[in-house]
Amino acid sequence: MKICILGGTGYLGTRIISELLKEDNEVFCVCRKNTKNIKCQNNRVKYVVSDYLVLKELFQNEIFDCIINASCTYMNGTKIDDVVESNLIFPMRILSFAVEYYYAINSDSNYFIRVKQKKEIDRHLRFISIGTGLPDNFNLYTYTKKEFNRMGKFFSNEYGLEFINVELENYFGEKEPKNRFLPTVIDKLKNNIDIQLTQGEQFRDFIYVEDVVNAIILLVNKKDIPLYIDLPLGTGDAPSVKELVLYLKKLLKSKSKLLFGAIPLRPNEPSSYANLALYKLLGGKIKYSWKEGFKVMLKKEGLL
Repeated sequence: MKICILGGTGYLGTRIISELLKEDNEVFCVCRKNTKNIKCQNNRVKYVVSDYLVLKELFQNEIFDCIINASCTYMNGTKIDDVVESNLIFPMRILSFAVEYYYAINSDSNYFIRVKQKKEIDRHLRFISIGTGLPDNFNLYTYTKKEFNRMGKFFSNEYGLEFINVELENYFGEKEPKNRFLPTVIDKLKNNIDIQLTQGEQFRDFIYVEDVVNAIILLVNKKDIPLYIDLPLGTGDAPSVKELVLYLKKLLKSKSKLLFGAIPLRPNEPSSYANLALYKLLGGKIKYSWKEGFKVMLKKEGLL
C-alpha cells in the first residue's frame, strides 16, 4: 500500500513507520519542518516538507491508500499558535488536499464528480487520526483534536471518506521524551528523589506503546469498516494515578517519598478509560495490561 503519515518523526510516528516497513508498504512522511534536519532519515521513506505548493503537488501526483495523522502538540508551555497549527490547521490542510484529489472534486463548480459512483469505488481513501480520549473541554489540545475529528466526520458524510478517530488514552513506552509525566516520575523514583504529586485520585487508562502501534497497523489493513468510526483505545482498565505511582515505586524499590496532595489538580481534571467493545469487534486485542506494560518497559530500559 501507499501510505502517508503526518508526525512520522515523533515518538509514536517513528514506531508506526518502523512497523509499516515490515510489510510491502510505500511510506511518505509529511513534516512540518525542514527535512534536512530530520535525524531519523530512512532511505525507504520519502520525506516531504509541509509547504502549501509542495503538498498540493504531492496529492495531485500520488494516490494514497491510507493517511495516518500522528501529528500532535501538547499544552506543556507551548505557544497557542503551535498547538492550533499542529493539531488542527496542519492536518486539516492535508485532509483537504487528500479528499479533493482522491475523489476528483471539481472545485470550480464544487461538484463531487464521482458521488454517483461511490459504490463502484474499490476502496475509499482511509484517514486514521490519532486523537484523544479526554473530553474536548479539558484544554486547547483536546479541543483542537476534537475539532479536527468533526471535520473528518463531515468529509466522511459528504464524500465517502473512511475516517477513523482513534480516541487514544495515555500511552507510554521506553525512551519517551523526558518532559512527560511518567518519565519524570520514573527518573525521580530510580534516583530516590521525593516527588510532589496531586492527590492522585483521578483514574486514567495507560496503554503500552506496542499495543498502540499494533492497533494502528490493524486499522491500516482492516477491510470493510464503516465510513466513520470513533474508536476508543486503551487497556480498558484505569488505575488511579496514585495506584500507578505506588506500583512503579514498588517495582523500582525506590526510597522516594510520594507527597500526594502537594500539587493542586488542574481545573476540570478528568478520569478516563477506553471501552474496547468496538476494537474487539474489529479483531483487535490488547497484549499488555498496564502493569505488564510497565514491567516490559522498565526491563527494556535496564531498570528491572
